Amino acid sequence: MSYEIELYQIRERKIIDDFIESLSEKTISKIFWMFDLLERYGPEIGMPYVKRISRELFELRIRKQESVRFLFTVKNKTIWIIHGFKKKRMKIQNKEIKIALNRLTLI
Repeated sequence: MSYEIELYQIRERKIIDDFIESLSEKTISKIFWMFDLLERYGPEIGMPYVKRISRELFELRIRKQESVRFLFTVKNKTIWIIHGFKKKRMKIQNKEIKIALNRLTLI
């Protein structure tokens, strides 16, 4: 079962691409490796890589030099990466989830 990954953007601004480009090369390499797994298996990868946050929202967890998180949703075999951020605390901050939920309504 394969999926297609789409990166969220606002108009012409590629928010997720810009975030990824701000990271170290090793972290970027791990991100693309994880995106490849996500395309092949979807959210069924499970822990420790994918965690369900709500009915429609999932967290992709990437640990390398930096601890990075992507929040995504799945619609019709398309995985929409809608928010990315560096994780600084044990628990995801509510503001990060609110950003993702707001973007979720726009796709």
